[in-house]
Amino acid sequence: MSKTKKINTASYTQRKTAEWLLKLLESGAEMEQSFFTCLEWSLGDLRGVLRKIVEAGKTRFRDNTDTDVAKALETLTAALQWPKAKLVRDFNDIVDDHTCIAGLIRKYVALECAAAASYPSPDSRSYARIKHSFRKIFGVSREGATLCEFAYFNQTYSVLENYFENNMEIWEITARNTLARMLNISLSALQENLKYLVSFGLLEAGYKCFRLQGGVDSLWDEANLQDMTRLFCTPLVGRTLPLESFRISEDVVRHVEVLLSKKDVSEKETAPIHIMFYGPSGTGKTTFARSLAKSLGVKAWSVSSREDDEDGDRRTSLTACLNLAKKHPGSFVLVD
Repeated sequence: MSKTKKINTASYTQRKTAEWLLKLLESGAEMEQSFFTCLEWSLGDLRGVLRKIVEAGKTRFRDNTDTDVAKALETLTAALQWPKAKLVRDFNDIVDDHTCIAGLIRKYVALECAAAASYPSPDSRSYARIKHSFRKIFGVSREGATLCEFAYFNQTYSVLENYFENNMEIWEITARNTLARMLNISLSALQENLKYLVSFGLLEAGYKCFRLQGGVDSLWDEANLQDMTRLFCTPLVGRTLPLESFRISEDVVRHVEVLLSKKDVSEKETAPIHIMFYGPSGTGKTTFARSLAKSLGVKAWSVSSREDDEDGDRRTSLTACLNLAKKHPGSFVLVD
């Protein structure tokens, strides 16, 4: 009876981490303690790569009489029996103490990262849907979505934060080239998208890091995938009245209708039109906006707000609303 070959799988985050570590190795990054901790988290166990290093070393150095090499292979073989925690903690010491086979270790670590990066991920489709929805809601580019995904993983998993942000300082200006290569985007695209994401309230610069803000991180919660847009903006629906029912002069109503119904305009005149409604609460400002949208036959949205919203949260919601409105000529957004 033939044996079925086992198919290795990994979570999407683990697979992406292996891919990023491989890119860093190709860029000449050093392998040190936090690297091996991150590598172990990505692979699940270091014994697999260690076993391959030992097997390759015994084959390559079969006829080698160098005592240093023999001692190194002996140490590696013994390390296969170490507890998992000790192996992670001391793997860096093995590399430092046995430089004669450092090249071999680096080669097989890279090969193992490449293999892990190619494993199928049961949750990869979920993350693909999340990024698609993120781009649709906020109008960001593929590169922008990739940057936000990377920021999300770093703020969610401490092992990634410790290596990429605290150790590699990957967000620092001096490391931007490395970050661009690691994420497989151009340096210019990285710079442009970081500027866009910060200016529109999707990312916030912190100490040696960038963090998702304005509730954007909730998009990566699969429970919200069914109706993510409502986290940031909601259709302006509800009771409406004839416009003449409001205690607003007919000339003002007509002027507002003309402003919002302009269709035959040149590209130079496509700047957004801002109209301020003012008055005490309960005087009908929102009802008038709904009635206006109905009268004009256009779509309208309201910026979602929550009790604990800060300025960044409001800016994020406004960005989503404006991006949605941009897809429907003539529509407008109500900011209460």
